[in-house]
Amino acid sequence: MLKHSEGSIIRQYEQDFAAYGLEVFFDDDGLRRIAELAGVERTGARGLMTVCERVFRHLKFELPSTEVKRFVVTRGLVDDPLGELKNIVADPQREARLMAKQLVDEFAQRFRQQHGLALRFTAAATDRLAAKAREQSRSVRDLCAVLFKDYQFVSS
Repeated sequence: MLKHSEGSIIRQYEQDFAAYGLEVFFDDDGLRRIAELAGVERTGARGLMTVCERVFRHLKFELPSTEVKRFVVTRGLVDDPLGELKNIVADPQREARLMAKQLVDEFAQRFRQQHGLALRFTAAATDRLAAKAREQSRSVRDLCAVLFKDYQFVSS
């Protein structure tokens, strides 16, 4: 309901932020925390909306007027939206690094599901992939797809 339903609340927030030129990524732990807090509300789906509104209220108003272009919804952001908002604004590159890490981790997870091979990337490797993607004006996802397209065929 939170992530995969047709009118998912998360998709609505992604669209809302996109209208302001902001890309938002939800990590699984952040989504899990939203669901936990919504359960405490004891109002069903309305609880999800209540929690999301509480978490994203200040972000929606503050971030569009900053240089931040993307951010990751983590457990920490859900638990302390105002504190994390200050961190995001103070260091926009931190969010870019978090986003790149999430995208590389997603790629590795999909690669493992498709090919049965586990890829593990160090923080330095993730940073390098993100830098290379920027240099080539590509997304991290696209770069990984190109760089590792035949990796499952490489024998040791």
